[in-house]
Amino acid sequence: MKRKMCLSVVRVAIISVAAVWGSAVWAGDPNPTMLDQAFTLYRQGNYEGAQQQLIAAYGQKEMDATGYQLQGNIQARQHKWDKALASYEKVLETNPEDPEIRLNMAELHFMQRDFQNAAPLYKEYLNKNPGNPIAAFKVLLCLLLDGKEDEADAWIETTGYRPHQIGYYYFQAAKAFAAGDATAGEYFVVSARQLFAENEIRLLNSLLVEQGWLTESEAGTQGQ
Repeated sequence: MKRKMCLSVVRVAIISVAAVWGSAVWAGDPNPTMLDQAFTLYRQGNYEGAQQQLIAAYGQKEMDATGYQLQGNIQARQHKWDKALASYEKVLETNPEDPEIRLNMAELHFMQRDFQNAAPLYKEYLNKNPGNPIAAFKVLLCLLLDGKEDEADAWIETTGYRPHQIGYYYFQAAKAFAAGDATAGEYFVVSARQLFAENEIRLLNSLLVEQGWLTESEAGTQGQ
């Protein structure tokens, strides 16, 4: 059986992992018990132990895509960015169409504020998973923070969010904040708070906090 993991689009400072089961045969024929232990240790936050168990699971065999993906996630948690990216590249060698790996890689670039490389990877993910407002918002942040105002405007037009959609308010807020208009930015954030549930806006607000555009108290993320 094969596990597939993705780094969810989460707060910039945090990587979250979900593991799900598939039905494919292990390409690298690892020891299934040891591999299961590696997953368990990873979920428990024991990254050194997970890495050791992962290596033991494959022994002298070349890792398959699942092994490299777990290794990349471990390395990302350890802030070993270059090694994590190299592991994800190995996954793409055997599964070049995997959008979740591109999302993982985009998140790593974003966390390093490498917006030029992050944006196209988010877009590639969106090609396979259209309608994801967080990934779309990350593209906009990449463009704005990289000083590409014209491309940001074009992206806003491309996504086409309307006033009944949460993306509309946060796209307009980010554009205003990036232009130095905090009053307009806060207006759109307050409007979103009045229209949408707290669990819908929490992550988007946290992304604004991470750029220094909102305080935690203004975003309602204090203590979370």
